[in-house]
Amino acid sequence: YRFRISNNGTVAWFDRGCGSNGVGSCISSKGLISLNAWTLIAVTGDSTGLKIYINGVLDNSNSVPYSSPSTTNALYIGADPAFGEYFNGLIDDVVIYSSSLSAPQIQTLAQGTVEYLGCDTGVCTTSPRNFTKAFSAHGNAKSNQGGWDSTGGTGLDNDLSGKNMRAATRNVQCFDCHSSHGSKLVGNTSSYITTYGPSKCNSTVDNFKICASNADCSAGVACTSVGHWGGNLKETVANRGGYSMDYTASYNPNTTGVNPYAAGAGQCFDCHETRNAVRPSCSGSGTCSTHTDQTSCQSDVNNCIWSSKGIPWGYSETFGVANPIMGYKDTSRFGQGVKASQSRFTYRANKNTIVGGHLHASSSLITPAQQSINGLCTYCHDPHGVSPILGTNQAYGVPLLKGTWLTSPYKEDSPSMSSGVQGSRSNEYPSTSALQTVHIDQNTFNNGSISETDSQFAGLCLNCHPKANLTDGVTHTWRDKNRIHESVKGWKTADATIQHNYPCSKCHQPHDSGLPRLLQTNCLDYNHRGQVASGGQPSSGAGSYDNGSFPKGSNKNYQSNCHPTPEGWPNNYWNIKSPW
Repeated sequence: YRFRISNNGTVAWFDRGCGSNGVGSCISSKGLISLNAWTLIAVTGDSTGLKIYINGVLDNSNSVPYSSPSTTNALYIGADPAFGEYFNGLIDDVVIYSSSLSAPQIQTLAQGTVEYLGCDTGVCTTSPRNFTKAFSAHGNAKSNQGGWDSTGGTGLDNDLSGKNMRAATRNVQCFDCHSSHGSKLVGNTSSYITTYGPSKCNSTVDNFKICASNADCSAGVACTSVGHWGGNLKETVANRGGYSMDYTASYNPNTTGVNPYAAGAGQCFDCHETRNAVRPSCSGSGTCSTHTDQTSCQSDVNNCIWSSKGIPWGYSETFGVANPIMGYKDTSRFGQGVKASQSRFTYRANKNTIVGGHLHASSSLITPAQQSINGLCTYCHDPHGVSPILGTNQAYGVPLLKGTWLTSPYKEDSPSMSSGVQGSRSNEYPSTSALQTVHIDQNTFNNGSISETDSQFAGLCLNCHPKANLTDGVTHTWRDKNRIHESVKGWKTADATIQHNYPCSKCHQPHDSGLPRLLQTNCLDYNHRGQVASGGQPSSGAGSYDNGSFPKGSNKNYQSNCHPTPEGWPNNYWNIKSPW
């Protein structure tokens, strides 16, 4: 086959004689390719025929069924030596896919954005709240929509249609994050290992001080010239380069807290959570706060104190973003605080205390993760964009991820609002009634499930937590980690009974949590039935046709016992890590 630009400016695709002898096919564009401008050209072929796209827009098509040829001939890019033809221009990002791309996928490639779908129900029947997400959320910030509605604390379940909570007016430039001539920043700044001149004590405990040997460092801290120090992050000096403040990103010195972040993450937090640039200030009594320059501040009779420290940008003032860059289930700097999801449900108040997260585990895992994230965001996120190496799964790499992830398509779980009897003999799964607040495949996808595979919803997680460390495919003991992770779509092999097909995000949140193991909820804990902080009671059943609840009540004549725990009713816990 041949794929070329003709002398008249059209794009042409030829395959095996353009249909001669009943084989092959061809197609030419109707539109012309502009000179001296980058153009994305794509051709797809399948049983419906050939299609040609220019910059993500369908230009021409035919209805001749197409199947790609099998050949051992050499593939030439930018030349056809047999005809003495050579391309006079630049070619970049040549990709040959093993399957025919859809129109939205090609639009994604052309625009560097993807439609991020959201609904009030898993089947998207009401209140769509679609956002356009940019693969480079920094370099293409103006095209990157997002956010959640804080009004009334309705969060995930509110209709966000047409409500872009970010609305950036300026893209992030290289110099917004980096210094051009090096950095004296102390601490971990990059997920990549680099060699630094003088050796350092590789820990915040010693403030990464220069050392000659391990004896110069605290116990257990290595003196090394190799570390995660190559980020070359932003630094400013007051009155130089147009800056009025001194700025250097810093790490959290509290190494025993829930968020011992490194300097690299500190810069992310400084920009994402600071509304307006923090300017130098004059502090003290009397007229101190009225001074805006160092000379007048230090000349004041009140012995004012001048500080040149500050933050050079703010998400709103500099980039025009309306709200902090934080998730609905995030706290500030992933430390202690109240999440939006917590403020929605007052009965969760006793779980406002963050117990751990990716910066600091709440407890040791049975099988340790493959690597430590060293207090950085960049083990999971690439600040420059989603890599095209993900191919057709690139859309699952937002926001700025180094692997694939699927945000939970389920409405948020919570305990039953009713403290009385709930359920009927016809409802062995959670019902869709107003009383039902547990959302699983059966009442979200009408007994269906998500269409994605673990290569699309779990790629990022599996980088550090391989499937073999989570479920062995054999052990089927109730509440064992192997059994629990059989609820992940495609992972259950112990038997043919499949009740759940969940993505990782059904149970886990990515950053920090008031429950162990980054869990989101324990909605089957009857201690909170009636949506109370504690003291909830399981249903005991109230008649032959109104029996129990989900979790089931004591009268089990008609309802299936969905979670048959060893202890029996009323203990329907699905795990032993998160009762509260």
